[in-house]
Amino acid sequence: MTVVPVARVSGGGGGGSGSGPDEEGHEASGTGGGVGLSAKPLGVYVVRDGRVSWRPALDLNKVIIGGQIVMVAALLVLRALIKARARTQG
Repeated sequence: MTVVPVARVSGGGGGGSGSGPDEEGHEASGTGGGVGLSAKPLGVYVVRDGRVSWRPALDLNKVIIGGQIVMVAALLVLRALIKARARTQG
């Protein structure tokens, strides 16, 4: 069996410089910098007995946030139903 990991990788850079006197005649200078790198696992290809299958990575944060959104929506609907029922009975 062979497992081939797959990820989305992105990066960035930066720069900067500076020199010369400022408006009041004082000496001025500057510097700069920067770099960034991000890698997100997407899944793996599994090669077994000459067959290839894809196994996606599970992003647990998205699953949790999705569940929370559904729960908040359900609670808002339930609250609206309870208020509507209270108005019709009272």
